[in-house]
Amino acid sequence: MADGQIKYPYTLAQLKNDEGLSFPATGIPGVLLTDYNVHPVYALNRPEEKVSPLYVVKRHPPALAEDGKYYEEYYIEPAEIPPLLDLAGDVVETSDQRKLKFAKAFQIDKVRAAYAVDAVAPVTDTNGIEWRGGEASAQAIKGAAELAEFAGQTTITLRDAARAAHIVSIADAKAVAAQIGGDYQTKFQVKEQAIYDIERAETVPEIESINY
Repeated sequence: MADGQIKYPYTLAQLKNDEGLSFPATGIPGVLLTDYNVHPVYALNRPEEKVSPLYVVKRHPPALAEDGKYYEEYYIEPAEIPPLLDLAGDVVETSDQRKLKFAKAFQIDKVRAAYAVDAVAPVTDTNGIEWRGGEASAQAIKGAAELAEFAGQTTITLRDAARAAHIVSIADAKAVAAQIGGDYQTKFQVKEQAIYDIERAETVPEIESINY
C-alpha cells in the first residue's frame, strides 16, 4: 500500500479499487506484480482436515520472512460456545452441554468418513492379488460364484482391483468373497464401537481421543 503497510485480507479485486493505484487496461504481467507492491503469500500450518466447531481457525497477518517471501501462519483457538436460550431467556442448553453435543457430532462424522474410505480399500488374498474391498464387492463375488456353480461351471472369471481378469475355481472365488467380507465386517465393527464409545463419552477430551 502507499504507506508500506499490508492491508489484510486483500484480494486483487480490492487492489484494483485502491486509492493511488492504476492498472494497465490489458492487466499486469505476473513478473511486474512486485512493481505494484503485490506479493504472493504462502500459508504456514494451514489445517489439512476439517476443524471441529469447538475451535476457530485464524491467521496472523502476512509477514516478510528472511527468504524474501511473505507468509501467513494459521493457528487454532477455542471457539466461544454460548448457552442456548429460549425466547424467555431461560437456558435450554448450557455451554458445556452444547460443547459435548458439537464434539460428539463432529467426531462421529469424522469416524464415519474415515470408515467410508477404509471399508472399500483393496483386500489382498493369499496369492497377493488385490481385490476391491467392501460389502458390495464380497456379495457380488459370492453371488457370481454361486450362480456359476449352479450352472455347472467349475471356474469363474473375476476382476481384481486393477480390473485385471483372473480365472479361478468356484471354491477360490468363494474364499475371496469370504476374505473380503471378513475384512469388511472387521472394519464395520471398529466403526460401530468407536461411535458407541463417542456417544457415551462424558468429556470433550475423551470424545476427541476416539477415532476410527
